Amino acid sequence: MTVSVMTGNEAFTAVCAAFESLGKVVVLLDEEMRIVQASPALRGLLSTPDPEGRYVSEFIDAPEFLDCLRSGRRCDGSVSRIDGRFLTACGGVLIDGSFAPAARYLVSFELDDGAATVSEEAQLVIRALEANRWRRSAAAKSLGISRATLWRRMRELGI
Repeated sequence: MTVSVMTGNEAFTAVCAAFESLGKVVVLLDEEMRIVQASPALRGLLSTPDPEGRYVSEFIDAPEFLDCLRSGRRCDGSVSRIDGRFLTACGGVLIDGSFAPAARYLVSFELDDGAATVSEEAQLVIRALEANRWRRSAAAKSLGISRATLWRRMRELGI
């Protein structure tokens, strides 16, 4: 029997994928509130290619939220981005240091601006595919479109 052990980076990638499937991005912060690792979607959300090593306060204006984290409590609430838009955030202290030794806190932000949410059309196509056991011909027929149109829509929607 072979046992596969994920490295820290692989584990963080898996965590990011899980959070993004829920419409959230995740960031790991060090003791000084600098970004240690960030979900790829965070780069788009914060409009920066390299957030690692920068203070999270460069991107969000939420001193109460950060003070709550420093006190060791779980924090929830709305935080303001520097551009004035609001994000829903949730964060807490990382208990297990083996996941990311340099990280002390984990914070997730809701992707409420539609950047990574599934569109209504995509949800409709996915439901039709699931109802028809992912048989494209049957799904297309149930949607009232051709198989070629379904294929194009799937490609456009990233399904």
